Amino acid sequence: MVASSAALDNEDDEILFEGKLWHCRVSSDAKETWSQAQAKLSLTGIALQIGAERTFVELSPEHYVGDSTKRQHGFLLSDLEDTVYFAAVTEATKQKWMQSLATALRKLGTREREGLSGGLALRGANAGGPHSQRPEIQAPSAALLELRALEEQCQRALAWLDDCVDLRRKAKKRADQSLTDETERLEREKAEKARLEREAKERREEEEKRKCEQRKWEEQQARIRKLNEDRQRKQQEEAEQLIARKKEQTERRRSLPRAPPGGGGGILSRIQGWNNKLDGLQNADKSNPFSESYEGPSGPRPGQDGYGCAKAGSKTAERAAKAQEWVDKEIDKFVSVVKDIGESRPDGSTVVTFGKLFVTYQDISDTLVGIMMRAKKRKHIHYEGDMLFQGRDNDVLVTLLPK
Repeated sequence: MVASSAALDNEDDEILFEGKLWHCRVSSDAKETWSQAQAKLSLTGIALQIGAERTFVELSPEHYVGDSTKRQHGFLLSDLEDTVYFAAVTEATKQKWMQSLATALRKLGTREREGLSGGLALRGANAGGPHSQRPEIQAPSAALLELRALEEQCQRALAWLDDCVDLRRKAKKRADQSLTDETERLEREKAEKARLEREAKERREEEEKRKCEQRKWEEQQARIRKLNEDRQRKQQEEAEQLIARKKEQTERRRSLPRAPPGGGGGILSRIQGWNNKLDGLQNADKSNPFSESYEGPSGPRPGQDGYGCAKAGSKTAERAAKAQEWVDKEIDKFVSVVKDIGESRPDGSTVVTFGKLFVTYQDISDTLVGIMMRAKKRKHIHYEGDMLFQGRDNDVLVTLLPK
């Protein structure tokens, strides 16, 4: 099937198809070697350019084209004696090569039949010599009729073979597609199964983690309850011991002799002084909410005189009086500033904006807002809102009410 160098040099044939092909060579020891070549298909054959080497595979009407499994996208060219194996780059390219080869083989068969019919007609015309008269047209002989019938059968057989090739190619395509679909389905099922197993494993791990955390939390709560019970029991024991000691001290104090009403500064008067101080501390503990002897508030109730005020004569009351005196002085200073910079009205009130008041007062004191709130609470001034802010409330009017 490999042509001579003359066939290799024939460049006048029409190129039916060209592209890259894989060509299989079989050595003497039956070893197959695949090489990629630049191939050109014409009616005379397939020209292969493998590197610097050129090879030509001749075509004849006895050849046929079929699929091959020796390589992916493979096909073969055979005349039942020699077989050449090829492989295309893609499946689409393979189908184009097979269709082009089938077309070339049909054209070769048609050309051969036309040459045979032309040869028979030429021999019939030259049978009487150059000067003989044209013979009368006779009916075709039985051999010619048989030859024509055989030609028709061959054409039908070739058409049937083409249909078979197409059907086989379509069936193979459907089978490949079915195999691909089945493979994809199996891969999807495998991936879905793996995902479900992974999710189930993650759920099991989360459940085990949750149970472990629950056990740790319960153990921690049990330890906390035990510690609380131990601490409460210990505090109760300490409280009982303290109460017992206080009762014992009280009984011992009562058993001591009292100092005479007009006695001097002897040991009995000292003991009496310490007892009085101890009684005062115990009474103070009864009204101290942080003491174990706390019995509830003992001071004035809401609505009674002295409620919310410091105890008379205490340091707290003294500090409160000083703070109140300072607030009164600051309010008087604030009122004088408003009168100086404000605008008087016929009703005796004075009005000034908060922005102007803030700018003026920033060199006097940094307690403007607090003093304004206390002055408003005492009905000295009036303005909208509770607390004013510089910038946002610059246009708010502050009114100094008449006395």
